[in-house]
Amino acid sequence: MPPERFDGWSDPRSDIYSLGLTLYELLTLEPAFAETRQERLIQQILRAEPRRPRQHRPELPIDLETIVLKAIAREPGHRYRTADELAEDLRLFLAHRPIKARRITWAGKTWRWCQRNPTVSLLLGSIAALLIIIAAGASWNAHSLALERDNVKTERDLVAKERDNVLAERKVAVANLRQAYLVQAQAARFSGKPGRNFASMRALTEAAQIRPGLDLRNEAIACMVLPDLRPLCRFDVSLGYDRLACTAFDSDLAHFAYSDPDESIVVRRTADHAQVFAAPTHGAQGLMFSPGDRYLAALHATRGLKVWDLREKSEVLHVPTAPGNGLQVSPSRPMEKPSRSDWPTATCTSTTWVKR
Repeated sequence: MPPERFDGWSDPRSDIYSLGLTLYELLTLEPAFAETRQERLIQQILRAEPRRPRQHRPELPIDLETIVLKAIAREPGHRYRTADELAEDLRLFLAHRPIKARRITWAGKTWRWCQRNPTVSLLLGSIAALLIIIAAGASWNAHSLALERDNVKTERDLVAKERDNVLAERKVAVANLRQAYLVQAQAARFSGKPGRNFASMRALTEAAQIRPGLDLRNEAIACMVLPDLRPLCRFDVSLGYDRLACTAFDSDLAHFAYSDPDESIVVRRTADHAQVFAAPTHGAQGLMFSPGDRYLAALHATRGLKVWDLREKSEVLHVPTAPGNGLQVSPSRPMEKPSRSDWPTATCTSTTWVKR
């Protein structure tokens, strides 16, 4: 019984269905629907597809199987319209000629199944569409991430290249700075100015901190053999020291004494120029501290030689006349009550100063 008979209608295609089932069972020797219970048999007829004849008999020709399957199609519109069309395809098969019926493709089967099960097919279609959307979104995100990764890699490469360029430029700059220090040391050595030895050694020290080398060692050796001197103290002429008549420093350069033609003899600290002693005398031609820095001697053109005790801040010796233009003071012991026998030995000599 064809499926449409259960809905209460039939047409000539229903007979084609019955004829096709008869041909199916003759070829396979098996029933198209094997269910024996009536309720399940009806459900198979309405919803299931019979097995292909070649699944029962693989030796059956494909064209004959195609004719049988077209005749027993569940939908009437997919069957032969008349018995003549069925007979025509059977004659073409027996004549070994191409038949008019065509095998149902996978897409055709799927479409027919969707027509029979619209609710399930709609649900499956929605799921498939959702999966496609998710897959498309995942692909787009993957593509975006790949582009971003490539951009990050490109930027990282650019940063690394720029860093390498900066390091190379810095290396060149440091090498140029080292060479500049070396050239500065050589220029100072050949300048012939006071302090050239010390200036050269300072420049070589800076260059050696960048990178020691044989060239620096050779230049240092060349500088070390030079006789030289350097200033230990400097005085601002704005303080009036440009008008000094003569000056003297103690042994550790902590104090200095000077004489101004218009002022007294003054002793000041070298560090801050603070005054520590002053004597009311004028016109000193020479000043000298004693070896222990306790006494200060001053030679005047008209007033002779005077000696002061800087600790007591008092005059301890006065020699009215003193020929010569140089001083050498050598006190033998401290003086509390100076007498002529306790005076420091004072001789007038000519002194030439040379410092190496």
